[in-house]
Amino acid sequence: MGGAAGPDIVTDKLVVSADAGDPRSYVSGSSIVNNPSTPSYSGSLDNLANTIFNTSSAGFWDFTHDPTTDEGQFIVYPPSDLTQGDVANAITYECWVNRQDVSLDTNARVMSSDISDYNAIYINSNGEGVVIFNINIGGTSKSRQLQSSKFGSPVIPTNQWFHLLGTATYNGSDTYSQAIYRNGVLGQETIDGSISGTWGDGTSRAFAIFCNVEDEAKPRDGFNGQIACFRVYNRFFTQADVLQNFNAQKSRFGY
Repeated sequence: MGGAAGPDIVTDKLVVSADAGDPRSYVSGSSIVNNPSTPSYSGSLDNLANTIFNTSSAGFWDFTHDPTTDEGQFIVYPPSDLTQGDVANAITYECWVNRQDVSLDTNARVMSSDISDYNAIYINSNGEGVVIFNINIGGTSKSRQLQSSKFGSPVIPTNQWFHLLGTATYNGSDTYSQAIYRNGVLGQETIDGSISGTWGDGTSRAFAIFCNVEDEAKPRDGFNGQIACFRVYNRFFTQADVLQNFNAQKSRFGY
């Protein structure tokens, strides 16, 4: 299914949705990535001249990043569009990715939000390609991983599409839950009833694909590969939710 939010995709509390294969979301050559869902946020595709749009797998963006020069392409949603309030106390990051040049990966951000450290899905550059979903509560980073002990090494091999999803929720006082999945299979999860503090710092922040937006003008730690679609939700996903989204699009990516 090529649409950014087809009939089988979970749409409840969907904040950001983009799909290279959906003309409502992206037209080849455009510098704007539209969000067909509500609210209708739009992102900008930077360094468009070096971005390759491919129609295979119903459409994807091909991104490269050189950590020695901080040169690369990325999609960024400005703070005025994606605010802290839209992802307060519950968040789900989801994407379909195809990893390419691992030699340039340096803790490569796939999806990142600059909210008091950051919420992010990124790939560790330790050779095993461990995928990490990170959140920040009370100034402390919390992370769950897709580990090689369960998924093999590397966790996401090159030249193959994978569905990655990280999800977390926090009750605002003492308990949070966090989990990460690959192709609908749970990697790690945590339920902790002994934490305190606030989620983020209450400030409107940017959100980006393929880079850490600590400095919005310059991509850092970029992912090298392809991405076909991505979504952000203001809610926690159960495993049934994860499988619903994976199953809705898996045939498009060869599963």
